[in-house]
Amino acid sequence: NENLGPEAGDELLKAVAEDISSAIDFYSGLFGPPALKTLTVAPIPATFGQGFPGLVYLSTFAYLDPRERPAMMRDARQQVFVSDMLAAHETAHQWWGAVTSVDRSEDAWLLEGLANYSALMWLEKKRGFKDALSVLQGYRDELLTETDGKKTAESAGPIVWGDRLLASQTAEAWRAVTYGKGVWVLHILRRRMGDDKFLAMLAQFRK
Repeated sequence: NENLGPEAGDELLKAVAEDISSAIDFYSGLFGPPALKTLTVAPIPATFGQGFPGLVYLSTFAYLDPRERPAMMRDARQQVFVSDMLAAHETAHQWWGAVTSVDRSEDAWLLEGLANYSALMWLEKKRGFKDALSVLQGYRDELLTETDGKKTAESAGPIVWGDRLLASQTAEAWRAVTYGKGVWVLHILRRRMGDDKFLAMLAQFRK
């Protein structure tokens, strides 16, 4: 960006690379080694990312200074998503999706839920539980807030419906249930089991 100067762009690129590298180290310590020894990260002109074995496509917005992102990406929740959750989530697919897989469509939420919860644990490590709790509360609000005075996303159907939720009359129900409810299912399980047993379970699941 000409207003920030080329040095700022270099620093942002370095910050993204360091964040992903640190997330890899964090996940490796918790779950064991990733699918491959190298990871290539490339920008994609979109508001989302995708993770494949050895490859992560990361939204171009993740490479921008928060002040330079479009207005739709500047509210507090979107800033946390783009700056702290997106890269960590797609990196976590090196474990949940690249190492592990599911046989049934009813279980597909597990891969997104585990990747998203891994990103939440990374956020908790970086910024503390208060910031992670704020993300959790945001997912809860998204699940339980009525849209147009009608249905909530959570009422659209059970988490095991997967892609069938895309046919729901509630807008964004699939994303809210798969990602948001998936995170809550895992968080409740973590609280019931305790951190040590929960993390040991995830390591065993990856193994």
